[in-house]
Amino acid sequence: MEFSFSTDKPEAHACDLLVFCLAQGERPGATLKQLDSMADALRDTRFEGKDDQAIVVPATGVFKSKRVLVLGLGEKPTPESLRRAAAQAAQQAKRFSAATLAFALPAVSLRQPNPHGQALAEGVILGRYQFLKYKKAPDKKP
Repeated sequence: MEFSFSTDKPEAHACDLLVFCLAQGERPGATLKQLDSMADALRDTRFEGKDDQAIVVPATGVFKSKRVLVLGLGEKPTPESLRRAAAQAAQQAKRFSAATLAFALPAVSLRQPNPHGQALAEGVILGRYQFLKYKKAPDKKP
């Protein structure tokens, strides 16, 4: 599994699944103006940003991604809530057969270790994990 960091704007990044994380009560426009185009879909599904809440919407013409996933982080986002959100994003990526996954994050310093970036990487790894040691292949019928 490969991880990379980019300073590209989310709307310019071509990927299969673009992920935004919102805190509870945070309005999409407060995070990124491009999410305003999806505000109606978020309202229709009653997305509130609660912990583990998720909605997948088709990307509008604003984004180069195929789909946009908006995840809730709860009232006070922590590295743990980001880790759980990243695991959920990895599972959704598998569900949609997405080969590339991108997280839109606020600007962070490149000179210091970032606990949020570490939490996202750990979450993706944990979300993709499968224990297959004792699983056998399905029997073939003659």
